[in-house]
Amino acid sequence: MKDIKAAIIKRPRKGFTLLEVTTAISIMSILMLAIFSLFTFFVREFKNAAAENREDFYINEGLRFIENEICSGNKEVKFREDLIEIRRTSDERMDFIRESQGNLIIEYTLAGRSHGTNVFLKNISDFSIDIYEQLVIVNIVNSKGEVHRKCINTGYIK
Repeated sequence: MKDIKAAIIKRPRKGFTLLEVTTAISIMSILMLAIFSLFTFFVREFKNAAAENREDFYINEGLRFIENEICSGNKEVKFREDLIEIRRTSDERMDFIRESQGNLIIEYTLAGRSHGTNVFLKNISDFSIDIYEQLVIVNIVNSKGEVHRKCINTGYIK
């Protein structure tokens, strides 16, 4: 029985040694760094995905706005490669949808003079229109080079 008691290590004082505290702090620091790194990675990915989704949404809304302006009871609509000319019910009022300085704008004119301009889509690199008989394809290229298209049947336009 005396041999067993000799094998038990007794601490002379209560508490932790400096080595134990240093080891615990090191392990906690490594874990906290890993958790913080993962958190920042996922926050960055979330922000990028949210920005991309927002940009896609704005472009789709811009295409829907263009279609609504074209199909909303106009007297005449003319399509060019980079411009849509909309003649409203009165002969004096004409609207133009075009790209200007990286923005997609609608310019309102009255009697040949610019009456107002609204920006309805920002940060685009190209706006073009392809015409095939009664079909018009509106192309918008965003700042990343992705092409968004909308096909509009001009047979229903008055």
